[in-house]
Amino acid sequence: MAKSTSMDSEAFHRSHKPQNGSTVIKIKDIKKNLNTEMTLGSGCGAGYGLNKPKIDRRVSKKTYTEDEVERKADNLLNELVDNKNLIESIKDLEEFNPKTSHLEQGLKRVIEISDDMSIDIPKISSYLSQIIAPLFNENLSVEFLRNALEPVKEIKLCADIISEALNRASDRLGHSTISDIFRASNLQLNEFLQGIDDSKEYINQHKLQWVTVEKSRERTTSSSVSIDQIENKLNQIFTPSVENKVIFDKIEKEYSPSECSSKPFIRALVIAVCNSCYNQNKFDADLFKKRVPILNKYIAKKEDLELESLFAIQTLDNRLKHQPGYMRIIFDLMYDEDIVREDVFLTWRTEDREEGHGICVLSLKAFFDWLTDADNDTNEA
Repeated sequence: MAKSTSMDSEAFHRSHKPQNGSTVIKIKDIKKNLNTEMTLGSGCGAGYGLNKPKIDRRVSKKTYTEDEVERKADNLLNELVDNKNLIESIKDLEEFNPKTSHLEQGLKRVIEISDDMSIDIPKISSYLSQIIAPLFNENLSVEFLRNALEPVKEIKLCADIISEALNRASDRLGHSTISDIFRASNLQLNEFLQGIDDSKEYINQHKLQWVTVEKSRERTTSSSVSIDQIENKLNQIFTPSVENKVIFDKIEKEYSPSECSSKPFIRALVIAVCNSCYNQNKFDADLFKKRVPILNKYIAKKEDLELESLFAIQTLDNRLKHQPGYMRIIFDLMYDEDIVREDVFLTWRTEDREEGHGICVLSLKAFFDWLTDADNDTNEA
């Protein structure tokens, strides 16, 4: 049988016999075990320009019925196993607000057949890690992973799944935060390395030392650090080729949590991100999108920090002597990537402070016309 290098639907839907010898498990059974209450948000942006559609940012608080949840889980898992719209389906998965018992049951059923699936799908550990990684967040214990991965704990597949999941999650939140979540969930890395002959070598090979090292004492806030010093340091950290997880490590080594949640830090952070994306009078939107997890982590949906981020962009635009289209590109990105909420944009427009505000508002007339017109259309509908 020819081995597939992608996660094709036919291979996944094929019946497999679990390791424990119980009845054949099909994908429909797996989906049923993911039934839970969900809070679902809107999708992502549709590009930049005057004619782009308006994105409804209002988050539904509806409690879904069992049938509705099953349909959502069905569509989501189909996207994942078909390897279609993978990025969008992972974003949807991040919006799950699940009961861990349901997650444990659903994942365990997938894991039970994963060893057999690896024959046809060699990269099965990578695909499963993409399902698990978004579940790491500061409001959810991942202790359920202990039982969910139990069926494969005696083989190397278990180590590969947890290794890739941890590294993927750290790209989004940083090594320190993920290791904190892992420890707070009463998990130890060695639990998942039972199928590895030399666990120390495996840890070194897969760069997992950060999971096993105890967190060092947090830095105390230094009142002597100026905004310019923070900005200069962050400009050095944000080089185009560096990975997000490395940036997280450097930031957390240099600054305390209280410093990272301060307005001066957010201002310097946004300026550093934008500076790193601007080269030879061109703004690299793809690189900016790569840095979105960093902005989201530190801005953290706090209205005052969202507003500060917009004034940071204004400051940078003023330094660049108001390059045509510069602010529009970044404001579009801040909106489309859901970093800043609509009402904060409107607050910034009316809050005339700092040099160059009037010119910036004029340059963004088309953006605000689009924003307010789309709001009116939504309200009328």
